[in-house]
Amino acid sequence: MKFVVCNKETCNNEIMVEKSVWTGRTSLYINGKPMNKIGKNLFSYNDSEGKEKKVAFKGSEILGIELYMDGRTITILRKLNTFEIVLVFIPLILIIGGASGGVIGGVIAGVCAAIGMTITASFCRKIDNIILKLLFILGIYGIITLVYFLIAGLILEII
Repeated sequence: MKFVVCNKETCNNEIMVEKSVWTGRTSLYINGKPMNKIGKNLFSYNDSEGKEKKVAFKGSEILGIELYMDGRTITILRKLNTFEIVLVFIPLILIIGGASGGVIGGVIAGVCAAIGMTITASFCRKIDNIILKLLFILGIYGIITLVYFLIAGLILEII
């Protein structure tokens, strides 16, 4: 996932956060140049005057992503509120039903639930109307449930 911020908080520098969904590896860029990783969530770069600046990275897609830079907090991705967090976790219901299908059913349900949670977490921040947000998330849940049953049905046919 990539997130880009360029505003007065960043002193009009374009900051890009790149986080791998598969490995969890985080990379930071400032004005297209990669920052040096000096710790688990600590990065550094040289400003226009050649001074080394440190940037701390904190958060996740659900809890929000913030950078701490020059005594300022830069919000890259806002935190989800409690209602949105509850909505994001609705796809986990699939795992309960999938687990009744054994290990294979549980794995398929887990993958479908993770995809559903990722989609709903990203779109929760974009939709302001609560009713539309609820309908969208229930629609996503319906789609991933349908995909789960299609995949499970195909596997049952093969076995």
